[in-house]
Amino acid sequence: MNPDTQQEPLLAYSSRPNAAAHQDTLPGRYRWWVMALSMAAFTLAFVGWFNESWLYLFENPIWLNRYTEYAIILVFGLWRIRAEKNPYTRKRLIILVTVVTGFWWLIPWLSPMFESYAGYVWSQPVFPALYTLGTLTFFLTLLLVFLFGRRIICGFGCPCVGIRETVGFPFRKVTLRGDWAWRLRHTK
Repeated sequence: MNPDTQQEPLLAYSSRPNAAAHQDTLPGRYRWWVMALSMAAFTLAFVGWFNESWLYLFENPIWLNRYTEYAIILVFGLWRIRAEKNPYTRKRLIILVTVVTGFWWLIPWLSPMFESYAGYVWSQPVFPALYTLGTLTFFLTLLLVFLFGRRIICGFGCPCVGIRETVGFPFRKVTLRGDWAWRLRHTK
């Protein structure tokens, strides 16, 4: 082959250094009892939500309501923080568990604030109070998203991410991975 006609290899940039099915931060296989405990915790969190939303069976301040999920995130979050080796992921888990425990569980539980009703019968309408609180909350959230990106809500303060990153972590090795799943990651 003539050296003058040889082409140099084309360099391409890939946003993912590994294939979609390969990820270095995934855990190894956990023992069956860890996975069973994790599945029981997730089931308890679901039953708590289902009871508070639909069944209305028990009046308990922590168990079998929305606070059940937050208590589970706290317990499993402390375990995940202790077990995590990656310093960035450990800091993210500390923030996530702290925000869910503080802002979603302890503040509403220890100082309950009942939402006012717009146009409540037998009383004055409370439109100014209702809209002032909602507007301030909206613009504060918008400012945080502008400063830190959308991850400020979903990655650092959402109980959905909290339950996935703490209770669901032992199942990460067996979840759907691959190029097809990677392309669908934004559909949620």
